[in-house]
Amino acid sequence: MPRIKKILIVEEEKELREFLKSSLSMYSIAEAKNAKDGIPLAKANPPDLLITSIRMSEISGVELLAQLRKNEIFCAAVFIRSEEHTSELQSQSTISYAVF
Repeated sequence: MPRIKKILIVEEEKELREFLKSSLSMYSIAEAKNAKDGIPLAKANPPDLLITSIRMSEISGVELLAQLRKNEIFCAAVFIRSEEHTSELQSQSTISYAVF
């Protein structure tokens, strides 16, 4: 039987984290609200894929990936950026992403 892929979601926005978690429920998911909490999770159980925000309050997603690689944790990474549109015509969130 094939091994279930492990995904680490590091995202400050709880709603987006929950959406990603429910959308990817067929995988083994670990989640953290910030990079500081995500690093020990990745060290304890290295993920196959990291999904993280580019911008976070303490450590950016790019810095998070660099720290993981420095600790010899190599995984694919998807960087996301969420923007809230507050105008009446655009009252929805948009998400941009990049894969590394």
